[in-house]
Formats: sequence, C-alpha cells, structure tokens
Amino acid sequence: MLIAEVGLNHFGKEYEAFNMLNRLLETKIDAITFQIRESEFYSGKFKNFNLSLSTYRDLSEKTRAAGKKFGIAISDASLIDIMDPYCDFFKILSKDIDNSTILDIFNNTSSDTEIFLSTGNSDYCEIKDASDVFDRNITLIHTRLSNEVEDVNLKSMKIMKTLFPNNKIAFGNHCRNLNVMYASVGFDPSDYFFYVKDEELKTPPDDLHAIRLNEVNKFCENIIQLQQAIGSGLRNKTSNTIKGQL
Repeated sequence: MLIAEVGLNHFGKEYEAFNMLNRLLETKIDAITFQIRESEFYSGKFKNFNLSLSTYRDLSEKTRAAGKKFGIAISDASLIDIMDPYCDFFKILSKDIDNSTILDIFNNTSSDTEIFLSTGNSDYCEIKDASDVFDRNITLIHTRLSNEVEDVNLKSMKIMKTLFPNNKIAFGNHCRNLNVMYASVGFDPSDYFFYVKDEELKTPPDDLHAIRLNEVNKFCENIIQLQQAIGSGLRNKTSNTIKGQL
C-alpha cells in the first residue's frame, strides 16, 4: 500500500484535516493515517494539536466511503479499543516498541485490524522482543528517526526479511531527501509510509520529510512505475518493441 501520513500536520484544525483528506482522496494513495498522541504530549508547542474523537470517526467514514483504508498512529492506550472499529489498521509508534502494556492492547485488537510496528532507531534484538509479543502476523516498518540521508540504511530491510521471515517489511520515510523513497523500491517493501503536508502552511510538525499535497499523485505514479520496472526477475525470450531498431 501507498500510505499517506497526515500525522499532526493539520495543526489540530478540523477544517485543515478535512482539506488534506479531500485532496488525498483524489490521488493514487491506498490509505491515510492520522496520529493520536498520549495526553501529556498536547502541551507546550503542541497544545491544541489534537482533534476530537468524533472528527477522527468522520475522517474514517469519509476515507472508507472513497474506497481507501484508514489508519491511526496511536499512542494513547485508553483510546486504542475505542478507535479500533474505525480503523483498517493501526501504526505503533517506535517510541512504544518496548511498552509492553500498549503492545498487549494492540495484540488484542480485532483480528481484521492490521498492525504496523515502526522500528525507529531500535536494534534487531529490540525489534524481536516487540514482535514476539504478538500472536498474530504484523508488519514491521523500517525507518530511522533522522532527516539525514546517511542514516536511512535501506539495506536493513534485506536483513530484516531474513531475521523476521514471518513478518512483512514496510518502509517509512523520515529523510529530507525524498528520493530515498524511490531507492527503497529496489528492496521490495510491502508498504510505503510517507508524510504529507499542505504546501500553503508553514513548518508543520513533519515538515522536512513530508511531500507536498500537490506532488503526491506524481510521487505515487513514480513509485508504481518503478515497481513495474523492478519486475519479477524472470527473463524470457521476447520480441523487440523498440521502434526503429533491428
């Protein structure tokens, strides 16, 4: 899936959340995520960045009605069960990878709700400990909490596929060089997570690594074409399809 992450880039404004949603529904993305953080997070610089539960429900209904999937990256343990009926999938933030209480709650959500676990800056032992909590298949998201290209470490996806053969491996971008998303295609991730932003708003929380809404559709088309270019790896004899050449 191509998953556009609004995160908190709506600034806690309901009209902006729906504006971003409406624009995304016109693109080739497969799914959309919003983010619900723990209550103490919404203080200081992030005061009033949260939306009401009824707003998340309305966002979910509109997304699903358009034939796309709806997910929440949620870190408030008290709201996981409440939001479960409105989500096709959950994303577990990397900061909670060693939070056994939250992991247990996610493990007991509806079997129809897909679980994605962001691995952030964790090492392989920490990832294994977290994945072992689940008695269901989950998808691990390879990402690094850095905007720097030298920290992306795409080859880790290949190692993760060997170490965790029962889990799908997705890619989530935090790099300011958005071209790494194209490079990740060669490692065949199961899904692509990427943040999006309204190009008319200044410095949203996930600014440096977010794709402008007016560029999302072209970005998705490029990913899809690159996946086609990777192909199956099989090589059969074919006829020449290049015009003007023998």
